[in-house]
Amino acid sequence: MHPSEGQDGLTCLTKDPKDTHASLVFVHGLGGSAFETWNAGSDAELGYWPAKLAENYPYCCIWVLQYTADIFDSPLKRHKTIDLIDKGRWLVDQLVQHGVQEKPIVFVCHSLGGLLVKQALLFAQSLGPDSWRSVWAQTQAVFFLATPHTGSQLANIAQTLADVIRRLTHPLAGLVFKPSQALRNLEKNNPTLRYLRDWYRYYAPVQGIETFAYAEGSMLFGTMVVEVEAANPQIAGADFVQLSDENHLSIDKPANSRKTVYRKVGAYLEGLEERVTEGRISSAAAFLPSREALQRAAEKRKIISRICGWWWEAIRVDGNIEVSLFEIRPNPMTNSVVCEHGFHYDF
Repeated sequence: MHPSEGQDGLTCLTKDPKDTHASLVFVHGLGGSAFETWNAGSDAELGYWPAKLAENYPYCCIWVLQYTADIFDSPLKRHKTIDLIDKGRWLVDQLVQHGVQEKPIVFVCHSLGGLLVKQALLFAQSLGPDSWRSVWAQTQAVFFLATPHTGSQLANIAQTLADVIRRLTHPLAGLVFKPSQALRNLEKNNPTLRYLRDWYRYYAPVQGIETFAYAEGSMLFGTMVVEVEAANPQIAGADFVQLSDENHLSIDKPANSRKTVYRKVGAYLEGLEERVTEGRISSAAAFLPSREALQRAAEKRKIISRICGWWWEAIRVDGNIEVSLFEIRPNPMTNSVVCEHGFHYDF
């Protein structure tokens, strides 16, 4: 049981999707596919683990996304890779077309797939019709597997290799070994990736989206594809773990149910189902604030960013000067501020 890899789009692996209470969406990365990325092999206990999740958690609708994300482009290829920004719009539209936004959503992403999901969530929050914004409102958690939040050195290495091949071989070789747009999206310290990192780092906790991030701990062909620093989403309270026994191509293929990634995803689905059935999360479309409310909230955040920091005040009492130091910090849960770490001095 696996999706066809000949056509881009979403495939549902659950037998009875109408009876489910939530949606889990798998998004592969650079050079991956909807089947091979998540398949540990027929000899492994889990094998193609999205299908295993569909069996073990029938109350959750399991989706896998297929899209073109080749490392190199060629004019001989029928499908070309698309820029991350354009692909983000496409992903939101795919989710809405299949009605995924009608239930609480969880994403599991490998490598570039995590950047694609963040870009899609950015569009879902701020652009498009209300159905797009419901994708943002319904997102409960994102699992990042070796996602380079600030880019990967491998992209720079691959582009350098492509340049060398073009120079050392026939000039037409450049048509075959041309770095794809998907690869260029992974350039280390790419400003687009830095913006996405900062945006998600701020808005995900405000929205209540839980973040789980896992970094590879073993080299692949002598290279750490995504360094641990790049894999860290830098979100306070996020579950961030480096898996010492996983490399870039094994972290997304848990071979058995004892593997950390499989256990964590399964545990989260169980907790999500409990919250839905108890009414703590509605399986219907979530409430969406108006665009005016979103604008007011954005203006409020600007004010908060200006006043946060250390402040002091001096008060003269009976000829003496008393100085107080205090810190104003943001409270993302209420979009307000709190006063902490006060100190008082008498002179």
